[in-house]
Amino acid sequence: MNNTRTQNPSTPKSSTRKPSTPKASTRKPGNTLVIVESPNKVASIGKYLGEGHTVASTKGHFADIPERKGSVDVNNGFAMDYRVTEKGAAVVEELRRLLAGADELVIATDADREGEMIAHLLVEFLVPRVPVSRARFNAITADAIREAMENRGVIDEKLVEAARARRALDFLVGFHVSPALWNTVRPFLSAGRVQSPALHMIVQREMERRAFVSVDHHGITMHLAVEPNVSAVLRSVDGRDVAVSSHFAADGSVKKGVLVLGADEASALAARLEGRPVRVEAVDPKAHRRRAPFPYITTSVLQDSMNRLGLGAKATNAALQVLFEKGLITYPRTDSPHMAPHAIVAARNAAVSMFGPDSVPAKARPIRSKVRNAQEAHEAIRPVDFSRRTAKGLGTNAERLYDLVWRRTVASQMVDATGTTTTVTFEVLTQGNAETCRFTASGTAIEVPGFRLVLPAGGNDEPPMPAFAEGHRVEATGFEVTAHRTTPPARFNEGSLIAALEKEGIGRPSTYQGVIATLRDRYVWSRRGDRALIPTVTGVAVDQVMAACFAPLLDYGFTARVEEQLENILDGSLTFGSLLQRFYADGEGEFPALRRMVEESPGHFDPRVTPVMSFGVHPDLGEPVTLHAGRPPKKGTRRANRGNPYLRCGTLTVPMSDETEIDQLTSEAAFALVSLDRSPRVLGTHEGHEVHLLTGRHGPYLRWDTVTASVPKKLDPAGLDLAAAVELIEKRRNRP
Repeated sequence: MNNTRTQNPSTPKSSTRKPSTPKASTRKPGNTLVIVESPNKVASIGKYLGEGHTVASTKGHFADIPERKGSVDVNNGFAMDYRVTEKGAAVVEELRRLLAGADELVIATDADREGEMIAHLLVEFLVPRVPVSRARFNAITADAIREAMENRGVIDEKLVEAARARRALDFLVGFHVSPALWNTVRPFLSAGRVQSPALHMIVQREMERRAFVSVDHHGITMHLAVEPNVSAVLRSVDGRDVAVSSHFAADGSVKKGVLVLGADEASALAARLEGRPVRVEAVDPKAHRRRAPFPYITTSVLQDSMNRLGLGAKATNAALQVLFEKGLITYPRTDSPHMAPHAIVAARNAAVSMFGPDSVPAKARPIRSKVRNAQEAHEAIRPVDFSRRTAKGLGTNAERLYDLVWRRTVASQMVDATGTTTTVTFEVLTQGNAETCRFTASGTAIEVPGFRLVLPAGGNDEPPMPAFAEGHRVEATGFEVTAHRTTPPARFNEGSLIAALEKEGIGRPSTYQGVIATLRDRYVWSRRGDRALIPTVTGVAVDQVMAACFAPLLDYGFTARVEEQLENILDGSLTFGSLLQRFYADGEGEFPALRRMVEESPGHFDPRVTPVMSFGVHPDLGEPVTLHAGRPPKKGTRRANRGNPYLRCGTLTVPMSDETEIDQLTSEAAFALVSLDRSPRVLGTHEGHEVHLLTGRHGPYLRWDTVTASVPKKLDPAGLDLAAAVELIEKRRNRP
């Protein structure tokens, strides 16, 4: 069954027809039209193909379903109304012109689901009257392109059906759920099948941080008179574990039986340990092994690029695309770590040439994907030519990323890093043998560096331990009290968010950059110089509505199962129509159908009643203080401008920045903001104009004539005088 309706630019009305399945051609072409996706590939591929071939580009997606009712017809087998985009109209016209003079059409769009969908739509819109075949190559090199042209096949309709189902699901969620956000938070916001669970992760982490209770605790470090220097940490006193961060729960409670040392207690204990003999109680050596990493897939390269190079998803994907189009790496959108046999040989040879034959195992390491039906490009992200060590002239990001890909790929074929980790336990008795204190220290001696020769481990390794013998005595040079404070869980950054989504089985390699871009555009922000993702007040409100009205769409298990069902289309155990019917109309087990959730959503959430956050009753004003995402709309209307977030206390409202750190917005902070005197204050006159001190939603600021200047956080507005204000105004006034 064909579930795609297409509209050609030359046809005024949508037409529904069953496309003919393109057949592979063995005919020797006289003039072959080869269509790729990216215009940046045209010149390189044309050079490799030579005379008799015309290479053209779709310039990415040239057709899509419009964001309007009926684009996915829920009453007609979920038929999809694909139409040429405004940008794509000229593309289709040019491709038709080129096709008119061709003897054969070869579709060589990207080797993933999206590329297969574009190939399918090319047949739909171009309606070729010449033989059609499908070519797939994983790298832009002469050999890869020649092999692809010699082994052409047909469009994989199962991949097309899976891509179409994914697009239909995303449309149904976005089109039917987003209006609920418009009516409760703000117009023109959006929900998404992957986007909403990703936002939920970020918001939940922020709420965990807000609820976290930090606890101060102390420890003691013993410094030993040995070479190299060894410092041991106090682990127990009379058999009771000394508290470390892992002993505390998020609410600040400590595990039963654990000893929490205050500053005075730790200092007194350290004093009682001074000058006491130290005995080596135990020496425990254990084998250390760190396995060589798999080659990169899309998610792992995004994570490593963030952690090692500090590049976000957008910058990483842009650099990967440049490297691919220049023929330096294989296709960068993949969830398979598999490498072609010749690439494995090349990577092993590169390692041997640098570090000798012992740097690689006797047999190549088996590499299997952890992702079910991994087949985005069928191979890992790897260098095309291992003899090329650098990517000069392509920009800093591309150069650094190529070096990382090269190192990771070679490292994947090298032996593991092995050695010995030794943990030594020391016993110290306080004066009069009143207390038995045990300290531990550990170190690792790397005996076979293996893959670490080419890909150094992140973080600081523990240095090797000097030789200690059980029962021997050593001398301590001092006991140092160390102060510690438990910290809330770290916010997500782009890399850790992708890792979390991948772990939960949510989304695909090709979706993550777009999801993060949408989140950054609408729902999250980062402090300057920091890559942590902080939810906006609007983002928290949207997540609140989603949790109240569309909880299954935030359920990670349900979202992952939908992802699995999309994969079932590939093996034929599920069809496009049955999946969409189950998701939209029938429901699945305890999860209601999307249609039912949409119908019931208005009764689940009323923004006039439910604030984003509540802080309790103001101690002086006697009214509840609440946080709201925007001015509530009039019932039955969708006003585009409803204002910014604000605090409410009775009839008083205080504007707030959407970029507010929610974990820092405590009741005390909210009460202080409500109590702040916001009346304008005249500081004096400068060059004939009054200097006013005001307070806005971003904090205190100065206004003089037509110039406004923020008051830095380090300055107290209450003590600001005219001279300091004029200095700030002149700095702002003279800024270029």
